[in-house]
Amino acid sequence: MNKLDCKSHTLDELIIQQGLCAVGTLDDDPRTKDLVFVVGGAATQSYLPSTCRRPSTDIDLAVLRPFGKPDIKDFARHPLDYLIGKGYTCQLRHGQNSYQLLYAKDDQLAVIEFARRNTNNYNKHAPRLTAELSRARRKIVEGTDSTCRFASPEDIVAPKLVRTVNSFARDIGFMDIIMKEGYFPLTSEGVSYRLRKIERLREEASLHVGDPAISERLRIVCDMYDIRVLSAVAGYNEPSLLASMKPWDSLRSHPEEVAVIFSHLLPKFSSDFLRKFKSTLSDESIS
Repeated sequence: MNKLDCKSHTLDELIIQQGLCAVGTLDDDPRTKDLVFVVGGAATQSYLPSTCRRPSTDIDLAVLRPFGKPDIKDFARHPLDYLIGKGYTCQLRHGQNSYQLLYAKDDQLAVIEFARRNTNNYNKHAPRLTAELSRARRKIVEGTDSTCRFASPEDIVAPKLVRTVNSFARDIGFMDIIMKEGYFPLTSEGVSYRLRKIERLREEASLHVGDPAISERLRIVCDMYDIRVLSAVAGYNEPSLLASMKPWDSLRSHPEEVAVIFSHLLPKFSSDFLRKFKSTLSDESIS
């Protein structure tokens, strides 16, 4: 099994639903209870109707503890047992910044990624992760009677804002993407058109794996889609969004880029919100 062979899936598919049920088993063990919640694309999809879901390649998990390679087999024991019991062939692998649980059946492959941090790195991010866990929402996995904990919409969007801002700061040319493609009508036709466009860009990226510019463009367009659609369907609570944005250095270091993103993707947010965000730049409690 190889993650590169993993096709994109949505939460409407059984393989992802059963993967989320497997994640939910972590709360059945006192040793792993309350240590994991779903982030990224799978979490985004959990707040959206089927027609708006953008397929993603994996189930990303935030983990509230540092752990190394010898720990992962024990940590992932319950998800492994659950998936094997459902007839999947499973394999644990060491990824760049995560441990990957690959599971496959009937020519379908999916992956659960456990974020990997050493002790120093974890201690640095522990306050933010703990706050995100407190805001995470436990929801029923579609088509099942199992539950799983998903990051809040505000905590989903914050790292997407970070990645987009970092791209703009690194190469101002990427700013053209938001100017030309950031805004799209939130109608069934507009959403369908944007999803088709993302799929075409994904196919282009798969044909040019060695071209980082295409890959980064794909990521930016995907993040912009998620930011905009989540705002319309799930909505963002302003105080919670401020709290989610505050710990991220990139957002505090590039307030003008943040303002451009909000003006194009989140035009309903008032200028007062951005003034409140800018006022946090001098907040000595922010590390």
